[in-house]
Amino acid sequence: MPVEQVRVLGVDDFAMRRGDSYSTILVDLERRRPIDVLPGREAEPLAAWLADHPEVEIMCRGRGGASAEGARTGAPQATRTADGRHLWKNLGEAVEKPVGAPHACTGTAFANTLPATPPPGDDIWQLPPPATGSTLDVCGRERRLVARTKERYAAVRQLLDHGSSLEGICRTLRLDRSTVRRFGCGT
Repeated sequence: MPVEQVRVLGVDDFAMRRGDSYSTILVDLERRRPIDVLPGREAEPLAAWLADHPEVEIMCRGRGGASAEGARTGAPQATRTADGRHLWKNLGEAVEKPVGAPHACTGTAFANTLPATPPPGDDIWQLPPPATGSTLDVCGRERRLVARTKERYAAVRQLLDHGSSLEGICRTLRLDRSTVRRFGCGT
């Protein structure tokens, strides 16, 4: 069946069998229907398909490098953008680091806006002051990663003190050899 003129094209790869067999699906986004499935997820088949369809003006694709290369070489005239799911993923990753991490300036800002004495019976005043160190979260609690690392370190040191071998500790605690070596100070 011949493909009609495609102005807005969606491209994404998917697994036929995860880790073994992949394909690339092409979708006419204006008509909301799939138009072709290409073997594999390499750039060359996509570039060849796009070269046969110079009418493509807009291409919406995933973040894969092969689809980016195929789009660049096969449809240089097309405006390329990430699909909605990947736009949200990119936004989430961009916001996660600066918003998720506590900042010393947060504690300073709140410290300057709070009255010197707490109102009677206000439980919020029982919290420790915001931390400026990187081991505490914005509520003054120890971060989960810090607590887990301390627990693992203590477990490695305890097993070493009881004469366990490096390999034995790795198996028992299910930790990587380099982690155990680092916690064991090179033993």
